[in-house]
Amino acid sequence: MRPGRQGFALILVLLASAAVFALATHAAVLMRSASVESRVLVRRAEVEREARSAVALLLTGLSTTEDKFAQQMEAQGAEGRRSDPGGSSGGGGDQGEEFPLPEFFRQMMPQLAEELERNAADNSASVRRSTQGGGISGKFDPKQAVGALRVTEIPSEVLELRLRENGPLYRVKATDAGSMLNVNVAKREQLEAYLRAKALTPEEASRLTSEIIDWRDADDFREPFGAERDDHRRRGVVCRNAPFETIDELRYLPSMTRERFDLLRGDLGVTGDGRVHINTASSAVLLSVPGLDAPTVARIEEARRQRPLTVEDVARLLPAGARDAVPFLRVEPGRVLRIHVEVIDDVRAEFEGMAVVSDVSGVEAVGLRRVF
Repeated sequence: MRPGRQGFALILVLLASAAVFALATHAAVLMRSASVESRVLVRRAEVEREARSAVALLLTGLSTTEDKFAQQMEAQGAEGRRSDPGGSSGGGGDQGEEFPLPEFFRQMMPQLAEELERNAADNSASVRRSTQGGGISGKFDPKQAVGALRVTEIPSEVLELRLRENGPLYRVKATDAGSMLNVNVAKREQLEAYLRAKALTPEEASRLTSEIIDWRDADDFREPFGAERDDHRRRGVVCRNAPFETIDELRYLPSMTRERFDLLRGDLGVTGDGRVHINTASSAVLLSVPGLDAPTVARIEEARRQRPLTVEDVARLLPAGARDAVPFLRVEPGRVLRIHVEVIDDVRAEFEGMAVVSDVSGVEAVGLRRVF
């Protein structure tokens, strides 16, 4: 072979080797990326599952009071004595029946559910201690004592939970859905009063209120400064012309910016009868109630910091000129709760959702979705 051809062949071999090396390197990078992405996805799924479990713990505590424990233990103790005069029922009060966990919680965290029920079934004294601040399994500190919660006294503070050692910290908060202003039934005056209380100018409040009303009503009559079907269509948005199904639909309104939505979303909801829960509503939501002014709201907030307000308290706190507020207020808790979960970990996440609870049947339904 001539020297020129030999050199050309050598170049071809070098180019082929370089191409193979490049392909191998690219494949390695792709495999590493896929591996990292897979681990992230698995971690995200794990965080979401544990977030739901943290909510399940909170809701179980909300629907399980110390009185119920006492009643159930007393009933099972009597049953045990009837079945065995010696005091051993073989299937009585020490079998954990006094602490039924929701079925959805069993499915999400079967091992934790088994541990909770085993610890709760040790004896009646340990169960009573659990409801008095030891947490459901007796392993939580007082700030994490979900077993001590009452469905009639939903705490305003955030509860912090760790479901496993060295695991993420889950900050869970439940609020009565009545603490929110229902954008589907609130009157114009209420919406504008609330928005002004959130530091929007009167013009901004009036414009956004008109857009809310135009979105939720069935007609195509445009409110002053509002936006109807044609206005939304030009922006590539399909106007519902019906009540809001989710609070996220507020994002489609022309005047709704991301910053404004983040400012308002914690107070606004799409369910409820329009009555505001006086024990948990924010000051801005209370100011949306006809007849309530800033001094009255300040008195309400000061009084409810001492204890949950009763009907008698409301009558005492409201001045004569604020009687119009009574039909828009309630003191009893509702069955619908709003849930917020923040995950403190290397994979930061936030979840929001709703839950339906009952002081008779316990947790009835839970819905949770990731928002960050």
